[in-house]
Amino acid sequence: MKIKAIHLTFLLLLTTLTIFGQPKIIGEWYTPVRNKFLKIIIKNDSIILTKQKFDLSEKSNYPYEGLFKIETKLFDNNTFSYVVSETKFVDKSDLHGDKSEVTGKQISYKILTFKSDSINKKLAMAIYSLDSNFTSKDIAEQFLNEVQTNFIGIGLYDNLGVEMETKKKNINLMQLNDVKKYLQEIILFDNANRDKIQKKYKLNYVYKESIIREILSKIGYNSFYNGRDLEVIFEKYSTDSEIKKLLNQISKSNE
Repeated sequence: MKIKAIHLTFLLLLTTLTIFGQPKIIGEWYTPVRNKFLKIIIKNDSIILTKQKFDLSEKSNYPYEGLFKIETKLFDNNTFSYVVSETKFVDKSDLHGDKSEVTGKQISYKILTFKSDSINKKLAMAIYSLDSNFTSKDIAEQFLNEVQTNFIGIGLYDNLGVEMETKKKNINLMQLNDVKKYLQEIILFDNANRDKIQKKYKLNYVYKESIIREILSKIGYNSFYNGRDLEVIFEKYSTDSEIKKLLNQISKSNE
């Protein structure tokens, strides 16, 4: 009986470690974009993209940015790839020149890829997720392994992560030295990753914003700010010669 009890305890412990050792991918995830979140809802059978106000307690009535049905799943270590289908209603006259049929369905397939960080309990979405476009599920499945080898991720927060982030200092409290440090970190990142993204992706703007906000978070500030708030900080210290130099350097690197 003791052996069975020990075995049962071990199985329960193993199950607990499996559940809590890495972030759950099923659930609601957020990444900040300008004055709101891009919200990604991952279910067992579908993935939904929509928008959400920074205050999660407020009801948001934003339309769906994407509604995808999961067709195929591939889990490899800490990478999760999904072949998904998206159905859109289109004007068939645009497709076939047949004006007698006003609307019809057009189904396309994409590969949405996510990677988990079990140590920091975070999730990232591949920057190229919305760029793939296949005419069939079979063709999409042929590229599943390929997309996993070249991962560039957009950081995502779960509900707990959002709550923890909002407890950090407000950017309105930023002093001159912190602003300098923030800009210097952006320049360091740009220099190290300049050649990383050579292609224009649909999610490029989301990736860039997630990076500059992540840098702000690392120096202790709440990264869920309205876009204008940061501009006000820069204007406040715009007469400082070093700030001018740093902003000019960032501007040139983005040309």
